[in-house]
Amino acid sequence: MHITSNVAVSLDNRSQTSKTENNHMHITSNVAVSLDNRSQTSKTENNHMHITSNVAVSLDNRSQTSRTENNHMHITSNVAVSLDNRSQTSKTENNHMQRSSIPGQQEPSKAHFQMIPGLELDSGLIQQNIALLQRQRPVDVADDLTEKEGRHLVFRQKPRKASIINMPVITTLYYCCMYHYEEPDNLFGSPVAIRKEHQLTEKQFVWTAMRARASLHKWQDIDALFTTKGWFGGTKMKSVIGFHPVTSTLHRNGAPPEVLGKYLMLIDDVDRRLEQAHKLQCPDAVIETYQVQRNRAALEQYFHKLKPQSREWFVAGGVLKDQNIKWKA
Repeated sequence: MHITSNVAVSLDNRSQTSKTENNHMHITSNVAVSLDNRSQTSKTENNHMHITSNVAVSLDNRSQTSRTENNHMHITSNVAVSLDNRSQTSKTENNHMQRSSIPGQQEPSKAHFQMIPGLELDSGLIQQNIALLQRQRPVDVADDLTEKEGRHLVFRQKPRKASIINMPVITTLYYCCMYHYEEPDNLFGSPVAIRKEHQLTEKQFVWTAMRARASLHKWQDIDALFTTKGWFGGTKMKSVIGFHPVTSTLHRNGAPPEVLGKYLMLIDDVDRRLEQAHKLQCPDAVIETYQVQRNRAALEQYFHKLKPQSREWFVAGGVLKDQNIKWKA
C-alpha cells in the first residue's frame, strides 16, 4: 500500500489475516498509521488488501441531502449561489472589471434548471439571480477599493451606505446610475447593460435613473433622459412616467427654481400644474400658467399675496402691465 500525503488514518479495532508472501508494507511519506487490533481477510490471488472495516471519510465544506430516486437535488426556495474562488485582478484606471468569460467556469443555463423537477417555472428567475450576483460582486469589490482610496469625487459626495451584493435588481440599477452612469455596456456597472440583461421596462429605467441623478444634482442628465427627437431633426421633452412625479423628485432634491419651473410647465393638465406649482412654491410656474390661461383676475389675486419688491412680485406686475396680452373678459 502506497500512501503519499500527510494523512493520519486510524484503523483501530481491525483484525487482519494477510497471507502475502513477503508481508511487507511500503510507506513513502510522513504517515502515521495505527494498525492495532485490525481484522482483515485477504484472499485475493495477487495479495491485494481488502479493507472491510469502518472508514471515516471527511468531505469538508460540502453539505448534501439527496433523497430523490434519481439523485437530483430539488431547490425549492432561497437559492444561495456562491461565487467564491473567483480570481479578480482589476488594474484599470477606474477599477472596474470588464465583462469576460472566466476560464474553466461554465454558467448554468436555463435548460439546466428546467431539467430539475420542481424548477421548471422558476428556471428563468434563478438564472437571472445568478447573473445579478455575478455582476454585483466585481462592482462591489472594485467600488470598495475606489472609495477607500478616495480617487473619485462621487464617492466623497455620496458615500456608499451598504454593499449591493444580494440586493434586488432595481436597487442595483439605482446604485449603478449613481456611481457608474456613463459606463459602456461591456462593463459590469453599466446601467444600460443591467436594463438589457434583466429586461427592465422603460418606465423602470427612467424612474430609477431620474431619482439617482437628481440625488447628485445632475440636472443635465435628467434633461437628457426626457429629451427625444422630434420632427425635422428637432427635439422635444417626453416622459413615460409623466412630469408630475418628476417635479416632486426635483423639488425634494433641491432643484433650482428655473429647473423646477421648466418641468412644472410640462405638466399637460393645467389645473394639476397650478396645484403642483402652488404646492412646491414655484411662483414662476404659477405666473406663467395664469398668463397662458389669460386669467387676469387669478393673477391679480396671486400678485397681492407675493412679498412686495421681491423678484416674483416684479415678474407678476410686469405681466399684468403687458398690453399685448388679451385677457379673458
